[in-house]
Amino acid sequence: MNDPIVKVFVAARISLLIENKAPTGQFFSLPLEERSNLQRAIIVDAGVLYFSREIVKSLTMEELKLELKRAVTGRTEP
Repeated sequence: MNDPIVKVFVAARISLLIENKAPTGQFFSLPLEERSNLQRAIIVDAGVLYFSREIVKSLTMEELKLELKRAVTGRTEP
């Protein structure tokens, strides 16, 4: 796990778990896969969490956590 983006995802997932703001079962079991052509930071499709490295790099931790929640739950509130 030397990829800094993967480390950021792990940290965001753990933070959401501690805050009890994420559906833990589905959320933590989704594999990560990079897709450079995404127009959003993160999408979930067919049980895979796809991400745009460049967009994710530009997000703060709070923005990343919001994007993760949005991608997994479809909800937009913090």
